[in-house]
Amino acid sequence: MIFLKQKLVQLCTMTSALHVLQAYMTVAPFIAQFPEYKQALADHLLSTKLSHWERSLRELTSKALAALVPTQPGFLQTTAVDMLLPLCLNSILEARHGAALGVGELTLALHSQGQALDTERQCAVAAVVPAIEKARLYRGKGEELMRGAVCRSAWQGVFPGATFAA
Repeated sequence: MIFLKQKLVQLCTMTSALHVLQAYMTVAPFIAQFPEYKQALADHLLSTKLSHWERSLRELTSKALAALVPTQPGFLQTTAVDMLLPLCLNSILEARHGAALGVGELTLALHSQGQALDTERQCAVAAVVPAIEKARLYRGKGEELMRGAVCRSAWQGVFPGATFAA
């Protein structure tokens, strides 16, 4: 255990100093292997980073959440998706955009792990698109962000094995 903690400190020091991308995509999944950190890390990404003011950080956070699926698929498949779905209709653009990205990336990651959302959650994900349209959240500030995030989320839900450039 001491060796693993030393390796963790070494990896965090090296990678975090190199680039934010590597910190989210390499260090975060490594840290999530430790039971005492995985829940706190997922909670932090969901509650804080996914609604960050910077677009690129929200996009990176959604991918980091997807990278955590192997360490805690049950939590991300149920609780996280349940938390994100209502946020897709939030009046705050950053929260709405991050939630839509998160749902899309989690759907894809779960599918790649051989897991799927249950029927109720699949219906809820499918209902996000018309709900956003009904609430007129594709218009005004951030309309391009929301259209892109929702299209990606819908695409991942309908064609989870497919990939395309964001």
